[in-house]
Amino acid sequence: MNSREFMEAYFALAKVGAVIVPLNWRLVADELEFILKDSGTERLIFGEEFVDTVAELHSRGDRTDVEHWLQVEGAGQGPGGGGNRTGSELLRAILPSLSRRSCGR
Repeated sequence: MNSREFMEAYFALAKVGAVIVPLNWRLVADELEFILKDSGTERLIFGEEFVDTVAELHSRGDRTDVEHWLQVEGAGQGPGGGGNRTGSELLRAILPSLSRRSCGR
């Protein structure tokens, strides 16, 4: 939730002009599915404590627009093979694809 990785990702993504959609940790999968679909979210960054909820969302297939499931912290493997990433690794994985999109490539 309020981890170093969250803060690094939040401010770095804001700096490059990405739209950030913070989600309330108390929401259940059905509510999160609606928000993710309605917002057009394509990348979901989540911590180890949300693996079960994210796994349920991931199993729903195309009911969201999420293409990249990126887990930070912890020892487990996230849905979609995202694996564990530190804040810096996470940003290196996300920022190139965002900059290509914003340049029209």
